Amino acid sequence: MLRGDLHFHSFYSDGELTPNELVKRLKDKNIDIACLTDHDTILGSEEFIWACEKEGIVSFPSLELSTYRNDEPIHVLAYFKSLDSISDEFKEYLNEMKTKRYERMKKLVDNVNKIYDLGIDFKDVEKLQPNMLERPHLAKIISQKYNITNKEVFDKYIGNDNVAFIPSTKLDTKEGIDMIHKAGGLAILAHPYQYKKNIPLDLMELGLDGIEVYYFPASPKGYKLYKKYCEKHDLIITGGSDFHREIDEKHAYIGSGEYTSPFIEKFIEKVNSL
Repeated sequence: MLRGDLHFHSFYSDGELTPNELVKRLKDKNIDIACLTDHDTILGSEEFIWACEKEGIVSFPSLELSTYRNDEPIHVLAYFKSLDSISDEFKEYLNEMKTKRYERMKKLVDNVNKIYDLGIDFKDVEKLQPNMLERPHLAKIISQKYNITNKEVFDKYIGNDNVAFIPSTKLDTKEGIDMIHKAGGLAILAHPYQYKKNIPLDLMELGLDGIEVYYFPASPKGYKLYKKYCEKHDLIITGGSDFHREIDEKHAYIGSGEYTSPFIEKFIEKVNSL
């Protein structure tokens, strides 16, 4: 029986490990297929895929695309057959997102300083990440300065429902899905259990190819609902840990999920047919 993890992050976005370090942990967990899904970037994909090949792990280029719908961030996982198959237009969009996230972080720092008087220096945040600045980087600085957990930082200062929050993009979810398809990829709804202002099964009507059914810490009841929906509509079922770092109160450890055969074989078949 094959085992897989199709959703986790490296230091090229808001994770802390290098692609090579991630592959070592995947190998230790006896994972057969793995996909690096950094936020709005494929900067680490070539390095990750090369490391997977050395260890006999199947991998495809992938990422987690940020979109927005009904005043809520919606994440869409994108999977491609190869790096060469991804359109130049989409790659250019991802390059632009790096700049947009950098500017967004400047505004977030301004917001937490003006609204909460936290006294954060943007340069301290910038030093943490040469690639893609994201909220966990700001959370780390606030956490260290005020001796509170990352969860407390998000709850009090920079979570989606806080007044200081700024979305990373205003790209409509439907537009994002269409963009992925046009670029030659599959579009999968990430962590359907997290959304509060959008109904996941309503989002499926936007043209998504599948759902990340096996996601920590969802309940078996949730698995059953989305698994049944995907099977009824012949959609792809994926699963992932959403791993970011070794000690993380919010996400699972890499390779520790329940994503196995026969869903993996169908996923591989769909990607190879692109």
